[in-house]
Amino acid sequence: MTTHNTLSSEIVRTILDKWKTRATGWQSGFLSDNISLSRTRASFPSPDATIYDFDNELSIFMEFKPPTETKRGILTGLGQAIAYLQHCSVSYLISPDIIESFPMREYLKDLFREKIENKIAVGLVVYSVNNYKNVAIEVDVTTPNIPSTSTREDNPGNYWAAWRDVPPHQVWLLLDEAYKMGDYANRLEKVWQNFFDTYYFPPGNRETILPTESKIYMWDGINKLLPFEVKKKELRERVQAGQLTVEEAIRKIKQDASSRPEIRDNLYKDYKKNAKNFLTHLGLWDDEAHLTEVGFELHKVGKLHKPTSKYFQDFLAKVTLIEGKHLELINDIEKFTRNKLFQTKNDAIKDLLDYFENNGYIKKNPNRAQTGARKFLQSEFQLWGKLCLANKEGASYFIPEKGFAFNWKEITRIISL
Repeated sequence: MTTHNTLSSEIVRTILDKWKTRATGWQSGFLSDNISLSRTRASFPSPDATIYDFDNELSIFMEFKPPTETKRGILTGLGQAIAYLQHCSVSYLISPDIIESFPMREYLKDLFREKIENKIAVGLVVYSVNNYKNVAIEVDVTTPNIPSTSTREDNPGNYWAAWRDVPPHQVWLLLDEAYKMGDYANRLEKVWQNFFDTYYFPPGNRETILPTESKIYMWDGINKLLPFEVKKKELRERVQAGQLTVEEAIRKIKQDASSRPEIRDNLYKDYKKNAKNFLTHLGLWDDEAHLTEVGFELHKVGKLHKPTSKYFQDFLAKVTLIEGKHLELINDIEKFTRNKLFQTKNDAIKDLLDYFENNGYIKKNPNRAQTGARKFLQSEFQLWGKLCLANKEGASYFIPEKGFAFNWKEITRIISL
């Protein structure tokens, strides 16, 4: 799995670079220069990589096949690439030039030119098994499927899973709610509402401005999450200052905890977004919170070993590295920063952000403020620290003139589980 993902990542980045630099043979007429890697669709069918064209609002799905693939597997990959067109503008099959001594390049070129070219928006990319950098478009797409306004993506997101303050126990409890939930309209909302009312912020916790524990264990498996802690502190200060009565403060808490659809912006929805996104980006459930194969397996691990156990945390780390593409992200960071003469973490992060934007690893943001540069990857390093995938040297994960202190021994152990 990791060999497949590592090679796929390398070749997709070669393709991206050739498109961005308009290399010979890569001047696709339908693509702009404003392209970048973006988040891959987590639910079925899920491609190996996605590139998004922000000027033309086109999504490009990639189906990668490794050199160890069979001839039958290559044809299965072609079927996958065709199926992707239900969810994207263009797709490409990425194939090795030789499979089992069979000249796959020539076979696929003939097949594409006879049955696919100028008919559907599927292209063919072939790489050499003797030199993975030797990548060529053998049959390109002439007319992409232009999406309707309703299917265009305003913010496809970064290519790796986003995490915001979601401990492992919370992940398992959400999976468990989804596992037990029957079929309902708006099923994901029902899962979150049950979880929120039962574990996260039960109704009794909304009757006081004092801090109240949830039923969710933090990373240490001992202390419990304190939802609305900051909000309640702010309201207590306003009560003490005479700006609010206790009753008025409690009404504000209840409004912030309300699931009513007419309330468009409150803490209930903010917490839901953070938790939902992480599970969705990891491919643990689909858009209606039905567990995927990976989601079922992670739920089973928590059931057997307890969701506060080190074993469950390790399995979650593996899913984050592979399915969430954090291993790709770590490799991209290492490639740019290892043994470079950066004296401070902020200098390294600033140049790393420029590198990611210029190479199309993330969307370029011309209006980015300096504070945005400092916060780049802040949440990711917090997560990696909690999962023991990065080590702090003093107060920082950065070592001057060496790079970031990733724990490669632990990363290797985790992905081999």
